[in-house]
Amino acid sequence: MNRPIQAFVFFLFFLNFQPARCSEKISREDKTIAVFTMPKSGTHLIKKLIHEITDLPISSRPALFFQLFGPDDRYAFIQHVFTAYNFLRNDTSNRYIKLLLIRDPRDIIISKVFWLQKNQHWFKDDLKKSIHQIISLPVEEQITAVINFPDEYFSTHYFAKNAYAWMKDPSVYVCRFEDLVGSHGGGDDDAQAKAIRSLASHIGYSLTDQEIADITGELFGETITFRKGQIGTWREYFTPEHKEMCKKVLGQDLINLGYEKDFNW
Repeated sequence: MNRPIQAFVFFLFFLNFQPARCSEKISREDKTIAVFTMPKSGTHLIKKLIHEITDLPISSRPALFFQLFGPDDRYAFIQHVFTAYNFLRNDTSNRYIKLLLIRDPRDIIISKVFWLQKNQHWFKDDLKKSIHQIISLPVEEQITAVINFPDEYFSTHYFAKNAYAWMKDPSVYVCRFEDLVGSHGGGDDDAQAKAIRSLASHIGYSLTDQEIADITGELFGETITFRKGQIGTWREYFTPEHKEMCKKVLGQDLINLGYEKDFNW
């Protein structure tokens, strides 16, 4: 796109720009639902759930969009919990309903190992070689590599510490993958129904028992990154060495996120 056209497009954006309104009387219908997730924590699951509850389109717009144009109540927003969105975590405009989806980081590691095997093409060229080297290793060594993935390449620790920072904000509603998957994912159907009802109520929707049953019947699986979606899969794959490594790298994260009480697991 040449410079005159770029300038014209940018001008059109500003014609539609409206500063974020800062009113305590804003109704929930006028707020943007902003959902942040840890990667491999059920991002597509909660995306499907929010759409089923609200019938809103789902967007994953970049941070710069919100910094320029503010919230938009015509859609729900979903993105991984990158530090680039920290300005929304601390936002006091009362224009966002903020949700956070988390999952046991140990299960995220196993899910990520199998995801990498099929999706190395998603990475930039400078990372493709490293990812290819990792997925050529035996599975045990792949797990070791993913546990120790550096923060600058968006490690599990990177997202866990960011998620914990969001959890400390009382305006953020926390959802757990383990509560949303129901018996299909190794969880509990009653807990799933309760979690969905509570989430819906938080974003301003009241669901009947039948509506919840309809949603749960369609919720599990059938998304583009779905593999198994099971709780506690890490126990099948972690060796004693993996456990010690994980305690060193993610031990405090597990405690902060509420998945362990201490390092004795």
